[in-house]
Amino acid sequence: MLSGRTAYRLLTMPGIILLAFALRIHCLDCQSLWMDEVDSALWVTFSVRELFLETANHLHTPGYYLLLRIWTTLTSLDEFNLRYFSLIGGILLAPILYHLAVRLWRDQRTAHIVALLVALNPAHVYYSQETRMYVIMPILYAAMLLPALKPNLLARRRIWVGLALIEIAALYLHLFAVLQLLALNALLLLVYWQRRDRPFLHRWFLSQATVALAFAPWLLFWRLQGDIQPNLTDTAVVDAGRHIGQYLHLIWRFLLTGLIEPASWSEILVGLIVAFALLALVIVLSGKHHQRSLPGLLLAFALPLLIAYAVWWFNPLTHPRYLFFLLAPLLLLLARIVTLMLHRRTLALVGASTLALILVGNSLALDVLANDSSVARYDVRRLARELANMAQGDEVVLLPPNDQSLWYYDPQPATALNWPLAAGHQEERARRLGELLQENSAAYLVQYQDLYAYDPHGQLPFLLEANGQLTGRFTVDRMDIARYALDPLWTAPALDEQAPAISCGPLALTGVFYEPETKPAQATVVALRWELLEPATGNLVISVRLWDGQQRLAGHDGRLLSERGEPTARWPAGQPGTTYHVLPVPLGTPPFPYELTVLVYDESGESIPCEDGDDQGLPLGAIQVTSSTTQSADPYGSWQDTDWQRPLEAEVAPGLILEGYTVRPASLKPNVEAFVTLRWRAAQDPLQNVAPELLLQSGDSVLARAAGTLFARYPTEHWTEGELLIETRQLTVPPTLEPMQLVLQTAEGDAHVGVLQVDRDALIWELPPQATPTCALLDDIAELAGYDWSPHEDGVSGALTLYWRGRPAARTAPSYTVFTHLVAPDGQLAGQHDGLPAGGERPTSSWLPGEIIVDEHKLAVEEEVEGPLRLTAGMYDLTTGERLPMYGCDGQRLPNDAINLTTLEK
Repeated sequence: MLSGRTAYRLLTMPGIILLAFALRIHCLDCQSLWMDEVDSALWVTFSVRELFLETANHLHTPGYYLLLRIWTTLTSLDEFNLRYFSLIGGILLAPILYHLAVRLWRDQRTAHIVALLVALNPAHVYYSQETRMYVIMPILYAAMLLPALKPNLLARRRIWVGLALIEIAALYLHLFAVLQLLALNALLLLVYWQRRDRPFLHRWFLSQATVALAFAPWLLFWRLQGDIQPNLTDTAVVDAGRHIGQYLHLIWRFLLTGLIEPASWSEILVGLIVAFALLALVIVLSGKHHQRSLPGLLLAFALPLLIAYAVWWFNPLTHPRYLFFLLAPLLLLLARIVTLMLHRRTLALVGASTLALILVGNSLALDVLANDSSVARYDVRRLARELANMAQGDEVVLLPPNDQSLWYYDPQPATALNWPLAAGHQEERARRLGELLQENSAAYLVQYQDLYAYDPHGQLPFLLEANGQLTGRFTVDRMDIARYALDPLWTAPALDEQAPAISCGPLALTGVFYEPETKPAQATVVALRWELLEPATGNLVISVRLWDGQQRLAGHDGRLLSERGEPTARWPAGQPGTTYHVLPVPLGTPPFPYELTVLVYDESGESIPCEDGDDQGLPLGAIQVTSSTTQSADPYGSWQDTDWQRPLEAEVAPGLILEGYTVRPASLKPNVEAFVTLRWRAAQDPLQNVAPELLLQSGDSVLARAAGTLFARYPTEHWTEGELLIETRQLTVPPTLEPMQLVLQTAEGDAHVGVLQVDRDALIWELPPQATPTCALLDDIAELAGYDWSPHEDGVSGALTLYWRGRPAARTAPSYTVFTHLVAPDGQLAGQHDGLPAGGERPTSSWLPGEIIVDEHKLAVEEEVEGPLRLTAGMYDLTTGERLPMYGCDGQRLPNDAINLTTLEK
């Protein structure tokens, strides 16, 4: 019979390994391979020489890909087998850390806890299902740490040989193994410092020299390889480095939960786990019986973390998965700290709580990683299916540089291509893109929503719109795809040099390009070249706008970036930069000339004036929108959120059709501006000359009217058959709850469009509970039903909210002004605030009988006064200065036609 302890040991580890296997095999191939995984799958199909060249070009080392090449030769390239190779590495970490814990502490509880933490760790489960090398990195780091933390093992030569081989394997696995080697050698030097053993020093030197010599050929190969491509992060917008606290929190959250973006529960759990663990670690290290392995593990975790932070300061786009090897010392530390707490009666509850928090966090994070689509890998498999269904044989799919995702998921009949890198050569990119697309009729541009910007300047949409036309857009799982029909001849837009350059604060505008003509439902493109005359104190923003003389027709805002994607705060003086802008012209835009302007401002929103500019910006020229009789599609979605309603009568005049209308806002209140958008279509050619006026009627009474400017500027006699035009008119909503008719009036008669009505539920009809009731009548115009006083610290300054109730004569009376006074004991004003009710949004002429109007006034004591102050309120006619008579509920007229609301004491 097995003893209970032996049976426990035999059953526990197989159970933990089986649990780890089950979590990692579940839904192994449910998600499609994403960009980096497809690189792995593609490179293993190359010859060894080609594989070396490809990995060198991408700043990788070839070790993992050689191993994967052997594996796929024995199995296949399908998703399951590609990921199963990583799954094997994921399973191995649990028994390896179990063994390491036993060797370090001879404690089964610690060993089982660390194995369980590995099995349930969400980040480890996630990367055990990814065709990359990350799950192997903590295995090699754990193997390195054992002899460094158990120095007695280093008395054997074969341990030194094995250590050198592990270091070489780690370097050929991933470049960030350099951080592992630095931490390892720091631990080895500490061992030497304690022993002062000369043979130890010789063996250390020989082992590290062997590692350096073994890796030198690859470094030499890198040096001789002349085709190394720039790191893609160079093309992204580079911001300031992370704050050290944010950086540490990001790494801890990633290693404990696998999540990059914070979630409320993850922030709390990770904070508690780290707080408990650090508290326990301090207590353990301050005791007399702590083991030397704990400070060593802490150094093995902290030293690479801090070195990496120095790197991240200059390149914050590096992904925390590159530090995945830190999972080994972190889980060992957590397991040992929890065990030591469980062994001490005073800390047992804290230890159990820490372990429980880790397990709860694991379960929550595993659920998020399995079920939350926002953290799933991009569904390139579905993208390929949709492209294959809609694309033609002479069409191409443009992917970011080095993205081979569609090599694995072939979108035939379309061809997948990578757009060229910019990296400081935007003119060269325009030329090379033209060469790629010269024989294609259309291009699908794929851009990822959640990844850093491969095209931070927006040059790709600019070039495709300049040489074609957007015909449609759709989204597949956080990937935005735009289809452009291409022109037969490709041209790279050339900027006209500004002579002399136009200065805008620290900037000079040195070149301009824009298309002088465009059509509705298409876009016009603008390119501007800038030069920084002097160092900028902050990041500048460029706003390019198309004006119709009164309001903005189209616009595009963007940060000013250098050729390498750097914002102006990181931009040396004299450095040039080009901004690219695509300005979609809305469907139905009237065929007028529109003014093109540019405005420069800082990130706080403060405008920076330009020479020859005004408040609307610096004029660049005029763009003519031409008429179009084939408008139907709206690829830029200028009206995609519009709920078009069918008019009651569509034909306003012979051949002049009102296809639809819409009213904003959807919920109408008295005195608000209602924006009525009308969608016109010419059904014949020619049309008689008409100019419909928009009326708002109640019976025979006209409550409001709007003529608009479309028909005056572009008479219907110039319209052509099929032409679509959209205009917006503005009406002031009168104070009535009765239904109102929306009517288009011409000389030949009226056409009923629809019915508008004030939204009664959007108004207030009952006094709010926080209000103090009052009783004051202002003739038959208004009633002051209550007030609410919110004092400041001094007791006599604050916010006064008045609650007026409308009475029947309000709509026909003049607009009155409200006064609120702070009156001193001697009758002098100590403070006041006058203004139209509700800040001018609800003048008395817009009040409905019985409606409550909320009217806020802020008062402050203007001069130092003694004694209590009276808070009073009333109304007066601004044109005459006469106060509106105010009466109490008893019918008596109030003194000075003002009501005393309350007395204020300092």
